[in-house]
Amino acid sequence: MIENHAGGWSFKVSSEVMFRRWLLLGSEGGSYYQGEAELTLDNVKSFQYFAVREPKRAVEIMREHLDRKWYLRPYPLMAAASYMTMSDDADVRSAAWEILKDLAYTPFNFFRILSYLKSMRGTGRSVRKFINWFYTSKSFKDFVYQTLKYRQRDGWTHRDALLLGHVKFEDSWQEYTRWLVENGKGNTSIVEVPPVTKYAEGVRKLYEAVQNPDFFSRGARLEDVVKIVSNYGLTWDVIPSEFLKQPDIWKGLIVNDLLPAIAMLRQLPRITAVFDNDIPDEIMGRIEARLNNGYESGKFTFYQILRAYGIYRNGRSAQISFNPDRRIKDLLLNLMRRFFTDSGNDDSFEGKNVLVVVDESGSMSWSNMNGMYITPFNFAMLFASYLAHVVGNREMVLFDTDYRWITVPKTVD
Repeated sequence: MIENHAGGWSFKVSSEVMFRRWLLLGSEGGSYYQGEAELTLDNVKSFQYFAVREPKRAVEIMREHLDRKWYLRPYPLMAAASYMTMSDDADVRSAAWEILKDLAYTPFNFFRILSYLKSMRGTGRSVRKFINWFYTSKSFKDFVYQTLKYRQRDGWTHRDALLLGHVKFEDSWQEYTRWLVENGKGNTSIVEVPPVTKYAEGVRKLYEAVQNPDFFSRGARLEDVVKIVSNYGLTWDVIPSEFLKQPDIWKGLIVNDLLPAIAMLRQLPRITAVFDNDIPDEIMGRIEARLNNGYESGKFTFYQILRAYGIYRNGRSAQISFNPDRRIKDLLLNLMRRFFTDSGNDDSFEGKNVLVVVDESGSMSWSNMNGMYITPFNFAMLFASYLAHVVGNREMVLFDTDYRWITVPKTVD
């Protein structure tokens, strides 16, 4: 046993268990006994100790967590995989790069990964190769879409990455990539984007209209914005912020199926606030259909829905306060219940006795975790109930200074 951060003594867990905890929960926000920086440092040191001794096992665990979506946020996976690209073992390096490729499904994630790579290993040939892969593995249409949708994130622009990677494109891509570099340099504006695809043409028309000096003096200009967004299939990310407070904009996005499932899940607080806590039945029906379809097609993880529910139940996100709509709360609850019902028994637990135990001491209710507006205890109970259903248990143990058995809840409340 070792002395813990509470001043007591507890059994020491292995570096592999510590690594899995970090991948699963991260270290954002810290804990009751440790600040975020201290907790992160402990996790990183434990991971490095494990990775040096068992590098192949480390990437196997990372691949398992990635494929089974065992993480609240992907940042620990990104950091760990970036570190493993420096392994002495060629197979481990290759596996780590493949994990980073699977994580870089948006420019936001790509830029975050570049930050980790640059801080850990610099910007050598392998990093430049990764940058080239990210841009040139896409179709031209997808390349234009993603570079307009995510123009800058995490202190990076596409100009930064393109120049760093010395990316070379086909001749037919030159007009757009030249604009992209000049725009990132500040020499052009979004109005001057070449209309090389329908999406790019729509972005250009939208900003031409909005930046016209007469735009706001002419009547009913909001209708023009809605029409452009609908006709050209634009997403909410490229719409000027002053219009994102208008119900008609969100109605156009939702009715025309321009809000993907994950974006819909994240934007529920904004949508509720924009409609002044009175979402029309037609829009509510579209929201329900989109989220149910997203669930059925495997778009969501249990944690994403749990986080959305925690934020929505609280009536406040980082930027928005609102009165929760009971219909949306019930919808999110039903999605979590479906995870319980659809999981069934996991064959990997067959023939094993699994005891689910949850700490209910005061430190478990001290704050919210990872921006979810859910206490560690509530999160642990939800996850433990989920796990108990998966393994087929009908009881679990709660402990503080003593312990007690309880019946596992059949539904999430």
